Formats: sequence, C-alpha cells, structure tokens
Amino acid sequence: MKRYFNYLFYGHCHAKVSSGSLVSAFLRLMMFILFALFVLIPMSFSRAQSNGNDSLTLKTCYGIAYNNYPTTKQRGYNQTVNDLKLKNLNVNYYPQILLKGQTSYQSDVPRMTFIYPQIQPEIPAKDRYQITLDLKQNIWDGGTTSSQKI
Repeated sequence: MKRYFNYLFYGHCHAKVSSGSLVSAFLRLMMFILFALFVLIPMSFSRAQSNGNDSLTLKTCYGIAYNNYPTTKQRGYNQTVNDLKLKNLNVNYYPQILLKGQTSYQSDVPRMTFIYPQIQPEIPAKDRYQITLDLKQNIWDGGTTSSQKI
C-alpha cells in the first residue's frame, strides 16, 4: 500500500518539478480520494452491518426516539406537578385558623368629665393589648375549586 501511496503522490522520482507533474500528482491524489470514498468506506460499512449484534431495525429506532423525546422525559415531572396542584386545591376545603395579636401605646388618653360626681368613668390605661382568634370554613365556593381541578 505504501508503494501505491508514494506512486500516487510522487509518481516517478523526478529531480525537476514541472507544472505537468504537479497536475498529474493532483489527479492521482483525486483518484485516490475517490477510490477511498467509493470503495474503502462502503466496504467498512458493509462489514459493520453484517454483524447481527450491531444492527438497527426500524422498530428499535422508533423505541430509541420515543425514549429520548423531551416530553417523554418530562412525563414523570408533569405527573408530580399535577399531584401537587391537586393537593394545594384540596387545602381550600380545610378550615383555616388565624391568630392575631396587637399592642398599642397612647401618650395621651381622652378623659370624660360628668356633672354628677357619682358617675365618673375609669380612666383607661395608656397601653392596650388585643388578641383575636379567627376560624374560617369554606361552606360553598360556587364550584371554583372543583373547576380548577380539571
């Protein structure tokens, strides 16, 4: 092969390089490239395809494409997202408990004076504390929660 390769590139050993020899060397190179492209490469593919273990059928190609399709990979993620959305919507049916606290301090408190000394209201304190506990239960929401589950 090495002799043939040297022959293709250099032809006969010439001491002088002429334009005719460059053209013939170029043509020999092109013939070698075409020979490799149309004879050697297809022969290597035919050897690879003749092995039964590495063959691909249309059915296996469809299977590979189906498994590698992006939406197929996200199917599991979409299912978990839908489950979490349903759990969040079911929270609307549970009672809600809300505990609030508030404090305030007033620098001046209004006073009321009456004509009768027997009726004198207490003077309110300057600080005030308030705690409330709220309980909410959704009885009917007009089908809003159930329509969002669809």
